Amino acid sequence: MFIERRDKNANYYKVLQSRTLDSVQRLSGNVWTDFNVHDPGVTIADIFNYALYELHYKFQFPFESYLNIEERKEAAYHRKGFLSSGYIFRDSIVTISDYERLITGNISEVEVCKVSLNENMLYHIEVQLVTDADDGQARRDVEILYHNNRNLCENLGEIAIVDHIGNLESDELDNHPKTLIIDQAGTHCPKISQSYYSIQNHFPECYGISERGLSGGVTEEYQAKVYQLKAYLLIFDYLLADAENQAKDIRILLDLSKRIPGKKTLPVNIRDIKKIVDEKRRETSNIHSNLFWHTQKSRFFDTLDSVYGEDTRKIFNDSDLPSQNEKRADIISAFPGLNRNRFRSFNIFDESGSISGLRQTIAAMLGYKAEKEIPLSNYFAQYGLQLLEDRIFFTKHKYKLSVNIVEGASDNRPEKIQKQDIQYKEEDYKELSMRISILWHNLLYEAFLIYGANIDNYKLIYQHEKGYLLVFKVPKKNDWFIISRFYEKEALEKAANLFCQFIKHLNIKSQTFYLIEHILLNDGMADASDYNKLTIVIPRWTKSIYKKKKYEELLKTRLPAHIQAEFVWFAARKIYKFEKSYYRWRKAMADRNQPGILQFSRAIKSILSKK
Repeated sequence: MFIERRDKNANYYKVLQSRTLDSVQRLSGNVWTDFNVHDPGVTIADIFNYALYELHYKFQFPFESYLNIEERKEAAYHRKGFLSSGYIFRDSIVTISDYERLITGNISEVEVCKVSLNENMLYHIEVQLVTDADDGQARRDVEILYHNNRNLCENLGEIAIVDHIGNLESDELDNHPKTLIIDQAGTHCPKISQSYYSIQNHFPECYGISERGLSGGVTEEYQAKVYQLKAYLLIFDYLLADAENQAKDIRILLDLSKRIPGKKTLPVNIRDIKKIVDEKRRETSNIHSNLFWHTQKSRFFDTLDSVYGEDTRKIFNDSDLPSQNEKRADIISAFPGLNRNRFRSFNIFDESGSISGLRQTIAAMLGYKAEKEIPLSNYFAQYGLQLLEDRIFFTKHKYKLSVNIVEGASDNRPEKIQKQDIQYKEEDYKELSMRISILWHNLLYEAFLIYGANIDNYKLIYQHEKGYLLVFKVPKKNDWFIISRFYEKEALEKAANLFCQFIKHLNIKSQTFYLIEHILLNDGMADASDYNKLTIVIPRWTKSIYKKKKYEELLKTRLPAHIQAEFVWFAARKIYKFEKSYYRWRKAMADRNQPGILQFSRAIKSILSKK
């Protein structure tokens, strides 16, 4: 071990000083000729370059040092969005070899396993058991394990117990790295103090700008020149202090959350600063706006997107930047877990209504949580509401709520309702149902879900002694519908905004879609050509949140490339009819009821064929 001699020409401070003097000579020409150390200009450059050199030194430490993670804990790095490869690439079942490893690794009775595809594109699983293993129990265990991990448009054919399976070729992918080594910050960490130390304090005492200040007996003119120099140097102080401040805020900026650094003034404290800077303006100033920090945060999420192969900015580009960042933080933190199961389908033997990985991912992207299948009719029934198609409502029920309004008339002129920042909570529904008379009829129609979350589609009408009328109109239609009557304008506006939020809440809760894998539709007519066909059934009112083309594109980008997807958009009545057959079909599969599977497979095919 030896001490290596440092190259004196590699000294960054000398590089800065040399470049500074070269630039000054080139720019000043014959005006400035004295470049000796006693010259004030040279002194300023010297001290400022030293401050830059010190700042350069503080930014040369390992990246982890700036995250403020004291211990090398994987969970702490995960909160910053820096996930290990062992977490990101946690085993997912994709290939035949994955299924073989899954079965041999989880069922102790299975010694060797071989998986292949038969002529109907169904998996054929051969297993070699250990001595004295129960054939029937092993077959059931393999079947249950397979369906717990089954991917979209896959299904199981036969499970065969065999005496001997030849040696299988080892999978080279077994040797892929399981962890990402993140260098822990060493014992040397950047010493960025909580308070900035001004470069003015490094000047010789004769300048009168250091901590000791001016000596006594100086003239007012000389004092003014000193304050002028201090003000000039204060610009450099602010530049340096801001750089240190941003270094302190890296731990907040590079955090997988919506947090941004708080409002603050730069911590520059020099002698007699109140004589140079307006103290009130200084205290209320903010060196960087919230927009600046939100933009920086967004760029950090862009980097994580490129790491994980996502484009979360595009998903939420309809939101303002702070809301967009909040949503991006949530979905980026969820993506690694969701993507491990992105191709997984539901478990056909699970009676609780398990859902596919695709459903879970899309739900997270749209801002709600989905854990199991729930009929859409249940969402509306819990509020005692019935959802009708527009055609049925406008032909049979609109007379119950319609009102004649002449928009150009002086009387009954609709007025705009002021938008309020109100959040709907479930406990609000009781009060809402008492104030909004449309809920007394227990009816909603599809256009309400599409347009009812926009306060601009509501108006108030003043009717003198009768009070105020809250009315609603579907864009491009002439019919106005009475929502409720109020005696106070303030009560009407609050109820209208709350009702808007309720419709939005109802809309989000009813956002769902159904994946029909044709390989599972056993209607007694084998057709291997349909093995990769997937029909996606979507409620028509989903277009209120996502436009049809955008929603379909969102789903397509999350599907495996070999799947042929077809989209059908059903109105309320047809979606309810479809759900009756769908949930009976799911129950028949869970119960292994072959006649039921046959009956409801045919029913589903019939409904889909009449789309």
